[in-house]
Amino acid sequence: MSFSHYSRQALSQWITALLPAIPIRSRATFVELLCACLVSPDGWVTRAIGAIVRRCHWNTYYKLIERGSIRNVPLARALLGLVQTVLPLLTLNLVIDDTLALRHSPTAPGSAVRHDHARKNNRPDFVQAQCWVTLGVSVLGAGGAKLVLPVLSRLVPNNGNRNKLTIALALLRVMAPVLTVPVRLLCDSWFMRGRLVLPLRQRGIHVIAQARIDTALFLPPTAAAVSMVNAWESKPSPPCHRKPCRLRCTANRKLCAYARSWPWRASSRACPSMPCGVSFTMRPNKLGLSLASC
Repeated sequence: MSFSHYSRQALSQWITALLPAIPIRSRATFVELLCACLVSPDGWVTRAIGAIVRRCHWNTYYKLIERGSIRNVPLARALLGLVQTVLPLLTLNLVIDDTLALRHSPTAPGSAVRHDHARKNNRPDFVQAQCWVTLGVSVLGAGGAKLVLPVLSRLVPNNGNRNKLTIALALLRVMAPVLTVPVRLLCDSWFMRGRLVLPLRQRGIHVIAQARIDTALFLPPTAAAVSMVNAWESKPSPPCHRKPCRLRCTANRKLCAYARSWPWRASSRACPSMPCGVSFTMRPNKLGLSLASC
């Protein structure tokens, strides 16, 4: 079998696997538009339509995209299932990243002044653009190069409660029913947050990313550590003059006022040696240093 014949047969099988996710009346137009995107050198729809011999009017292709005749989630699930069938892997590597699409009009959906982290030449730090969060799957390309195939994208609105973290979690949640192998997620430091990582760990998804420098990491304490701390705190406190690490309230009156407002930080027993009646010590334990009163 020649390479051209094998390519046509494989492409026909792949398109056939995607067609059940497309409405019947839109399948012919979808196949034309898909083939046009494959042969087009750019990703613009106008260039794709001009690269083929059109069987329909220009408005037919635009209405197919503009009116949302194609549901994105079933098509994305079919595409991800096709990738798992054609490229069987022991572990599926998913990638989440955000990208900016420059826009001239501020009235475009999701268009706002956003910070550009790319730091490209001849481009300002803040641009008028749309922010898209994209979920892709890492595949092995020609020559051993790693390529990422985009699967599903969502627009980040410029108002409301939805942000990039909630959108990324929603993208992974809608793709979960078609995942048949263990999944590993790759992302940058912006997505390395507990609101995204902890729900993914509950689903058994491993996350690989670089933690931000200003991110606080917390581990749940073990039962042995908690019981040790409780036993230590139940012991009676020694006299105040025997504590060398006492913090004088005269040096930090704001700290004393703050501690007295919290009953779990300051004890009700007043210390007569301090003007304000409260003194503090640093208690070392396996969970860290805690501020306690004498």
